[in-house]
Amino acid sequence: MAKQKEQTEEVIEIVESTSSESSLDLDNFVEKNKKNLSIIGIAIVAIGAIGFFGYQYMKSLETDAELAAYKAEYTWGTGDNKAASKELAAVVEEHEGTKAGDRAALALATIRMEEGKYEEAIELAKKFDLNDAVIQAKAFCLIGDANMELKNYDEAISYYSKASEYKPNKELTPRYLVKLAIAQEEAGKKEDALATYTKVSNDYMPTQGNNMDVAEAKKGFARLSAELGK
Repeated sequence: MAKQKEQTEEVIEIVESTSSESSLDLDNFVEKNKKNLSIIGIAIVAIGAIGFFGYQYMKSLETDAELAAYKAEYTWGTGDNKAASKELAAVVEEHEGTKAGDRAALALATIRMEEGKYEEAIELAKKFDLNDAVIQAKAFCLIGDANMELKNYDEAISYYSKASEYKPNKELTPRYLVKLAIAQEEAGKKEDALATYTKVSNDYMPTQGNNMDVAEAKKGFARLSAELGK
């Protein structure tokens, strides 16, 4: 430790000498501090090596996770949910923190929703955190759906709001807003629901992808407007 402290003080001395002895001849400076400069050079190389090998290690983890996730997702695509559940659960457990692990968690959450295991679906969907432009909002929506099934309307409102506010687009956002309005109605927040239906009706033109949602919003708006005497 004493030697390390001495080396550190010498390095500080080098830095201070560069500012206070600006007229020092460069050759003499290098000769005088050859040992310390070598230490600094080795440290820089070591840090670079650690970064490089760390990156390679993380890259290998992602590759292994992708291979495992691909197999599990393929099984899911065949409709064999029982086998897919086992494979996806293994990916989630063994590759937590990887992109593939997050995808597997959301896929497994979807299966758990179909099985009526809503609490488990929520916990799995919360693992998804990739900031994907489309899938992240779907993860929020799934959590909202599970909370609706559990009649946790305030939680559903929170997650439908997140889904609708996350990188809005004309195709999917109206669907999240309609779900939000329905949750607001169930929670007794009819004025809020009316405002949400109004937002869909005013801000989103019908398209092939959202026409049913926009139509549903207009029906909800008409129904609530009459009920509230608006």
